[in-house]
Amino acid sequence: AKTVVHLSLLVLKANGEIEEVIADRDIWDFEIDSELLSASKLWFDEVKNNEPFKDAFSEFYEIDYQSMGRNINGFFATPPDISYLISSLNCSVESKAYEKDFDDFCCGAGVFALQSFSIHPFRNYHLNDKDSFMCAVTAMQILSNIAIYRIYPKILHITNENALLNERIPFLTVKFNYQTIIKERNV
Repeated sequence: AKTVVHLSLLVLKANGEIEEVIADRDIWDFEIDSELLSASKLWFDEVKNNEPFKDAFSEFYEIDYQSMGRNINGFFATPPDISYLISSLNCSVESKAYEKDFDDFCCGAGVFALQSFSIHPFRNYHLNDKDSFMCAVTAMQILSNIAIYRIYPKILHITNENALLNERIPFLTVKFNYQTIIKERNV
């Protein structure tokens, strides 16, 4: 996950799309070898072959991890239909929620943020999970989609904390230079 986050940030920074990156964790502490590069290429191919901002990690997780009886710190993926329904209700014109910041204090793999990006991307995203691995997965999913599809938020802010105890540990903050303008589709 860290390799994909790192490569996504490098691509976005090289293209001048990022104003600022603040990473207060060990996000940069690893060496990239050929195995990690191969895995990253597979991930980027998976993201390209799906619709923008699709939750590819949860699908992989359910097939490859849970089927073998393993679990990652109690993570249970939200089914895509449920996340789509909740995001659609939350981002409806009537709710005007899209005018406000997006907050998810138990973001897991970032599925609700991914759904929100596909509907109303240009706002501040504040995401949190108590598991630092899931913070990395969320960053991986969102940043790889941003790098490929060029759909930007104002700010992506991810923290690693226990939301009940309010022990804030910054994980990653990215400020973007561009505003995404979504064209309405005539259906």
